[in-house]
Order: sequence, then structure tokens, then C-alpha cells
Amino acid sequence: MRALHPSSAVLLLASLACLGQTGVTLAELEAKAGANSGGDQAMLCARVAREKVELANQHFTDGRVDEGHAAVRDAVAYAEKARDAALSSKKKLKQTEMSIRKTAHRLNDIGKTLAIDDRPAVEQAVKELEHIQDQLLDAMFGERKRPQP
Repeated sequence: MRALHPSSAVLLLASLACLGQTGVTLAELEAKAGANSGGDQAMLCARVAREKVELANQHFTDGRVDEGHAAVRDAVAYAEKARDAALSSKKKLKQTEMSIRKTAHRLNDIGKTLAIDDRPAVEQAVKELEHIQDQLLDAMFGERKRPQP
């Protein structure tokens, strides 16, 4: 059996400490998101989207590609719910936009590690997250002219 490198052990302990601090499972977080409204719902849904992306990463790492893609689709759906809650309540627009931007960036990074055949769906999901982010920015600052891709 191989021993853990000291820096790996520190990262593992830090990860476990963070999990212990939140103490909230993904299912509980999803339930809270469904039970809240307005800005709080937006932030909870954005957090669920981020957690779903991390879950997708774990599935991809474990070789469960179909489950990874399902988690990515769930992440986009929760990002849409976050956008809708923020736009309808006019609360926590900035925080929601920032969270979705970070989620899109993380998903983009994950997509680069995947096999070529698995990338298109993840790239499409990143585009959808960026579109959601743009909609939130438009709500905060008004419509902007964007270059067409």
C-alpha cells in the first residue's frame, strides 16, 4: 500500500473539514432550494448547480460518463432556476451571476479533461451557463450589444 504524500494528506483533511462544516447533503440542499423563494432560492439553486458540477466531475473521474452527463444537465437546470428566482425577485442578481460564472468556468475546466467524444455535451452546457450569466448581467446593467459568434 502506498502512503499519501504529505501535501495530499493536507488537502484531504481540508476537504473533509469543509464537508463537516457545511453538514448539508446535496439532497437537503435541493430540498431547501425548492422550499425557499426569491433571492434565497436563487443562491441555493446556484449552489446546487455548483455541487452538481462537482458531482459530474466525480462521475467522469470514476468512468460513469452517463451519470456525469446527467449531473451536468441537472446543473444547467438548477442554474436556470437560480436565474429565474433572481430575475423575478430582483434580489441577489450579482451574487447569482458570480456563482454561475464560477460554475461555468469550473465546468469548462472539467470538459477539457474529458475524452473527445464526451466534450460536446459539456461544451454546450457551458454555453448555456454563459447565456444564463449574460441574462443576469442584462438584468443588472441593461441590454448590451454582443459580438455574434
